[in-house]
Amino acid sequence: MDGLELAATEKKQDPRVIHTKYRLQQALIQLLQNKDVKRVTVRELCETAQVHRSTFYMHYQDVYDLLEQVEQNTFDEIQRLAFREQHSSNTVTTLMQYIQEQADLFQVLFRYFNSSSVQTFMQLLRNYFLDIWREEWNIQDPRVLNYRYVWIGSGIIGVIQDWLQAACQDPPELVAGILWDMIRSAAGGAVKTDAVRIGPP
Repeated sequence: MDGLELAATEKKQDPRVIHTKYRLQQALIQLLQNKDVKRVTVRELCETAQVHRSTFYMHYQDVYDLLEQVEQNTFDEIQRLAFREQHSSNTVTTLMQYIQEQADLFQVLFRYFNSSSVQTFMQLLRNYFLDIWREEWNIQDPRVLNYRYVWIGSGIIGVIQDWLQAACQDPPELVAGILWDMIRSAAGGAVKTDAVRIGPP
């Protein structure tokens, strides 16, 4: 069972409800591969999922509400699978394996760099990796941390988007290794940079 079903399962909902939500979520992902969310109608969504409109409104207010829940479930699953581990390359490998397993979903969520999904994902990365740089590599200046993250976060998203566009042809372990090298390089020269006075914060 994947991350889209996880939240519903944990609440011990009726299996029929879980299945209905899953069909609606998958139908939304399918439709978003060819059009923007603002062009997806509830009628079209229900026809694709083979679910009655009244059933849809039992669970969601509108298409945007469904998309928000898909995003939330996805990022909850990322935190459960990857970001609960200690800081290591294994974290990135687990993350990339999950993205490959859910490639259709992430191709939709990460289509635009300024999308809410990308920004939420970048915030998850920020919270996780700033701890590495601060605690393990002794970068203390918040401005240094921020500038380093802006650079590395954009690079990580760019690599993932490119990988998804290429249908994840390269093994996730290979891509994870490249990303981990990028993350480690972001701490290179940290002590020197952190020691430079760049004006009052």
